[in-house]
Amino acid sequence: MSKAVVKFTGSIHEHSVWKLITNLDILVHMGVEQIDLIISSTGGNTRAALNVFNQLQALQRMVNITAYNSSICHSAAFTLFLGVDDRKSAKNTSFMFHQLITTFNNAVTESEIFAEAESARLTNQKYIEIITERTDIKDVEQHYKQTYFFDENEAIKNKVINEIVEHLPVDHEYSITIHGFENGNINYHQIGLD
Repeated sequence: MSKAVVKFTGSIHEHSVWKLITNLDILVHMGVEQIDLIISSTGGNTRAALNVFNQLQALQRMVNITAYNSSICHSAAFTLFLGVDDRKSAKNTSFMFHQLITTFNNAVTESEIFAEAESARLTNQKYIEIITERTDIKDVEQHYKQTYFFDENEAIKNKVINEIVEHLPVDHEYSITIHGFENGNINYHQIGLD
């Protein structure tokens, strides 16, 4: 069985998720049978993470994917993590979710503010639906309005993960590391893909 490990760290944004999705597609088309997706991220763009959530849902029909929280799986990273059915965590890890935060970097019109507010409302609604459908966390909407932190023990109790592992997977034919920087840049490294 050919295996690949994909390590996704840092900030989630359009460039980092594009690189992630592209490489997952490449591995699937190479015939890799097992992909271990190791996540360590404080979050980023929730809309970009929702895109990956949907892509992961589709890819699992073609390849076995296991997601691992290696240390931190917060905010938008939690959305990405929930996109995989088989979810595990290392010990001493942290999970977190909260309502969408929107910032404006430029001058905006009133209609742009209303459009962004509606987009944020719909994104928040979708995020709550995903957490409710894919976990046993109680009072998701209430937790969502605040910032809700929990560890791997609470994650297993609430079916966020199905196992706490002693060691993260390392023995693979292919290895890819993607690190997203907050400024929108990425760092990328691969082994075994020529």
